[in-house]
Amino acid sequence: MSKQKFLLIEYTAHFRNALDNFKIFEKFYECYFLTSKKNENKFNLKNNKITFRLPQFLILFYVIFNGYKFKYIYFSTPHEYPDYPDSLIQKIFFLYTFLLYLIIFFIYKKKIIFQLRSLHRYFPNIRSVHKKKIFYSKCRNYYLQNCQNIICESEFLRKKLINMLGKSNCLDKKILVIYYAYSRKKNKIKVNFNKKMINIGILGAVDQNRKDYSVLYKLLENRFFFNKKITLTFLGSVNTKFAENKIKEFSKFSKKIISKNYFSEKEFIKFGKKCSFLISLNNKTNFYGKYRMSGCFGDAILLKKYLYCPNFEDPSREFSDFTFYYKNIKSMIKNIKIRANKSIIVTFNSIKYEQTLKIIKKNFEIE
Repeated sequence: MSKQKFLLIEYTAHFRNALDNFKIFEKFYECYFLTSKKNENKFNLKNNKITFRLPQFLILFYVIFNGYKFKYIYFSTPHEYPDYPDSLIQKIFFLYTFLLYLIIFFIYKKKIIFQLRSLHRYFPNIRSVHKKKIFYSKCRNYYLQNCQNIICESEFLRKKLINMLGKSNCLDKKILVIYYAYSRKKNKIKVNFNKKMINIGILGAVDQNRKDYSVLYKLLENRFFFNKKITLTFLGSVNTKFAENKIKEFSKFSKKIISKNYFSEKEFIKFGKKCSFLISLNNKTNFYGKYRMSGCFGDAILLKKYLYCPNFEDPSREFSDFTFYYKNIKSMIKNIKIRANKSIIVTFNSIKYEQTLKIIKKNFEIE
């Protein structure tokens, strides 16, 4: 018996995660990955890649005219960006995109799967977040009210979403968890930092709004790092003037700084595997740990590396097996010193992956 067809759409930002989810659903369906021409080289997929050759702003028309061919239509990154359109062109484009989504929902409502990247964008009643800019979140909330298949990136966010929507409004919905990445098999690694050479992997795009680089600065100022050969590997994109200037600031601490405009998946793994440990510099301004999850946990799983992240990022401690949640610089430095003198064994477990496969099979009625 031939498998039913499944369409996954990603042309915005989360290509590694989208490919990971593609491989999960590929176990059950004949999967196709739809992306735009300008993004076709941002992930490695030889078969079943559909590259939309027309201008990217027309890509949703492909879904409108071809959605009937597929059992499910998976929006890896739905209509979430930008949070609040500023320019007239952005505002017009938001309305244009919203109208196309309305058409897609009208035709294919039962087929649509939304992977939510950040809950705050969908709820106009969060006054502390939106202030007076609630129009866009009201429009996005329509998607939630009508979408019957929703994917969250953690159990914490799933529970929060159900609470925010109201349990009675979720009775006709399938709200599932698919983590940002999975360990396909059980892996144990030994964590023991070299006392003379340390390669620090800094996760995420170099961004002046989302990141707190004073954390890294203060970390490297500590005496523990004196007389050590330090390599700084910036594993996110460096494609702005701010990013270039910010990296130059750290040249006083390291003679070897690795960065790129964009890391392909192969390059990300190549350079990430060489890191002693990974660090997330996310700040609270973008609602990490409150309304959204960070991709840092998925990156750590993919690279099989010990992770340091702010203690607010994972409230339910779903990734504690391989993560140290730092309250401040002092606590992080203390842990790094311990790991340089005493090794520990960290486990990347496959249990969540196996559970997810069972959940997908059950909820999407796969025989």
